[in-house]
Amino acid sequence: MAPIVPSGDDSHQQLLDSLDLTLMPRPFRNPHWRPSQRRNKNIKQIVAEASRKEASVIATQNNSGTSTPQLQSSEVFEVVRALPQGVAERYLEARGAHVVLK
Repeated sequence: MAPIVPSGDDSHQQLLDSLDLTLMPRPFRNPHWRPSQRRNKNIKQIVAEASRKEASVIATQNNSGTSTPQLQSSEVFEVVRALPQGVAERYLEARGAHVVLK
């Protein structure tokens, strides 16, 4: 319980007012501070990035030139082998995916 102070003496109240920190301005924040551009990633972003990297590595290994295309049946393989010269290039050209190697 607070001590009883006579009502005529307000020096005590003046002392309390001068020591009151709530009335003082507190510039605790630097006006020039900017948050860092680097942000923490959440777990979903980390997992997605890891799976993307893994898929990229697997695709690179499969496209290294040492692997051959896997055809599902011998009938499809025979049709592809029986195609005349230049049919594959014309097909790719029609799709807009034709690449000329020099």
